[in-house]
Amino acid sequence: MEFLPGQSQIFFRKLMKTVYINTLLWLWSLVALCAAAAHIAMPEWTAAGTNWASSAHWQREIGYFDITLAAIFTWTARQPELSLKRAAALLLCVLSLLLGEGHLEGWLQDAKIFHVLFATGNGLAALWSGVAFLSLPKNRQGAADSVR
Repeated sequence: MEFLPGQSQIFFRKLMKTVYINTLLWLWSLVALCAAAAHIAMPEWTAAGTNWASSAHWQREIGYFDITLAAIFTWTARQPELSLKRAAALLLCVLSLLLGEGHLEGWLQDAKIFHVLFATGNGLAALWSGVAFLSLPKNRQGAADSVR
């Protein structure tokens, strides 16, 4: 099937938006899994990089939360529906703002390394996911399904 110039441009634009949000979801999942490994395997080291008290139980709970989010966002990246990806982008934007706020507060109290890294990282993730949310269409079709 040969595409008309307008159809191929629409297909390419939707494909790039899908790649844009999928990259964000995969990257956020990878960082969450690395953070989970640190929280679970090295709780004292992880807590030492923050202003927060060290508790192996609390660190494991954070690690399990990170693993759950990574599974959700990885699953979402593999789905073809753009509406699902759009909802995940909004969720990720709000979550990144909330997590980033906690790290920013810690950074302002004492610039420990994990507060600096995660305040900055969550701020960038909130911006990236906000742009992704606004750029994705509200329809339910994936990029490959949209040009038939």
